[in-house]
Amino acid sequence: MVKKNKQVELKLLFNYQLKERNQHLTLELKAYYRLRCQHKMEQDLLVLDWQATKSSRDLLTSQQAQEWRELKQQCTDKRADLLQQHSKEKALLDRRLDLTH
Repeated sequence: MVKKNKQVELKLLFNYQLKERNQHLTLELKAYYRLRCQHKMEQDLLVLDWQATKSSRDLLTSQQAQEWRELKQQCTDKRADLLQQHSKEKALLDRRLDLTH
């Protein structure tokens, strides 16, 4: 009977320790999972920040390209206006010279 009681107690102790290890492993797994989820969220935020930065860069590039096109058009228009003005001035001078001769 003593031997039987000892085996039962050893079995109970083993079961208790097994239960304790399982609980500890469960807590570890929960902590690992929580940390993994936290890291995943942080990585996703970094990706979102990168996309926002890329989006901002794309927007800036687009705005700069638009400003460049507008400046180019303004320069082209100004050149055309100057050519027209110079043509008018030349025509007026030609007429005046023709009248004087």
